[in-house]
Amino acid sequence: MTKIKESIQAMVQAINKSPNAKKAIKKWISTYDGKIISFHLGEEKFHIIFSEEETRIQDGEYPSPDATLVTSPQAFQNLINTPLNIKNMLKSGEIEVWGNLHEFLALLQQVILSDLDILNTMQEALK
Repeated sequence: MTKIKESIQAMVQAINKSPNAKKAIKKWISTYDGKIISFHLGEEKFHIIFSEEETRIQDGEYPSPDATLVTSPQAFQNLINTPLNIKNMLKSGEIEVWGNLHEFLALLQQVILSDLDILNTMQEALK
């Protein structure tokens, strides 16, 4: 497992333990059964399923995710280390979001940043 995948797995575990993140996910998914965000990080492809019950990661592509983050592993690491720099990273083409950009931004702003322990856990896993 790569460091990037380890950091995503750490994020998923931290989300599942965080009451703030669970509350944010419930608000984010609203009337839907859940949200799915895919990741294409170089050759590695996986997706995260967010629901009120749990958040889980699965390998491979999902046929119709709400959003897909496409970037290099290094750019993803830069995003996790400086999440507020996303606007510049999108402008420069360092990262791309296919599908609903607002869904990816909601994940970043409402869920990951809802509990700084989640972000810190991801950053530690990348070291």
